[in-house]
Amino acid sequence: MNTQPTGAIGSAIEVKIQDLGSYRQVLGSFMTGVTVITTVDADGRQRGITANSFTSVSLDPPLVLFCVDYRAASYETFQSAEGFVIHVLSSEQQELAKTFASKSETKFAGLETESGHGGAPILSDVHGWLECRLHDTVIAGDHAIIIGEVLRYNSEPARPLGFYQGRFFGFNTDQEIAALAPQLSRIAVTWMMQTEDGAILARRTEAGGLVLPASSAAPKDVHARALAALAEQEFSSRVSVEFLYSVFEDEKDRLGLTYRGQVFARGAQLEQAGFVCLQPSEVDPEAFARPGESAIVGRYLDELANSRFGIYAGTLAEGAIAHVSGVQSDDRVPAGVTAPENATASNSVEGK
Repeated sequence: MNTQPTGAIGSAIEVKIQDLGSYRQVLGSFMTGVTVITTVDADGRQRGITANSFTSVSLDPPLVLFCVDYRAASYETFQSAEGFVIHVLSSEQQELAKTFASKSETKFAGLETESGHGGAPILSDVHGWLECRLHDTVIAGDHAIIIGEVLRYNSEPARPLGFYQGRFFGFNTDQEIAALAPQLSRIAVTWMMQTEDGAILARRTEAGGLVLPASSAAPKDVHARALAALAEQEFSSRVSVEFLYSVFEDEKDRLGLTYRGQVFARGAQLEQAGFVCLQPSEVDPEAFARPGESAIVGRYLDELANSRFGIYAGTLAEGAIAHVSGVQSDDRVPAGVTAPENATASNSVEGK
């Protein structure tokens, strides 16, 4: 059966956009990440813009690109620069994105940087960065395509910052939840973690039962970087904190958060550090003594078997599960290990 769209259909006439506003709206329906791109100008001054027009071009050689309006002052700077650095921002860095999208003359005030290729500043505490030498510049319409060859790169655990329909947004459900807790309270954080060889991690109580490894966090510390630090302190190993697995209020109305992830060590190594390491087939959920944990572990075992995970929200007595699509049990990589991947963009956000 043929159906017709209910809205008006825009058209391009003689390579001219009939309705620029509606055209931008269509482009803006493509969700992107957010980057800050930095370099130095001919006088050695630090320069930078915010842009979502970023993508990987090639893996061999490693090439990436971003787009900038060739009529903007920043075009001349990047076109003549020896190199530049593309920074991928995290959900906590909306203000940084807004600063570099502005025309402020003090964008770098108070920021820690190190010098990259050609003196381009590398910002600290970002989700990831790619240091590039200028490879080529191509004019296309009213924009220039700046292509860079990647020399060095790095990433840190974080949740990304998104850009959609002209607005920034984050992926911090747990932060929003934590913000509801009194600032003087502590949040119980438990870890539903597996080792490199697939063992589930627990600790033994004095009474002989099991509990999930746990930490305590202030509401202000419920974000990717602080959570990764907490988990690494608990396990004394590199970790991947993947996503919020369970959020609940206990019998005393205290907030509890459980995170799923992986510890990059083998079970035998962690047993020497005092952990109990059990293969999923060896785990008895009823052996977990802390209130609510038997249900968490039981659900995890069921979901692990089907590679279909969810987020539980509620109390220890009742709640609901929202499933997370596309998460597999064997696709995790260590924190800090990365490779360039495609991330196309629509309408850029630039500091002219």
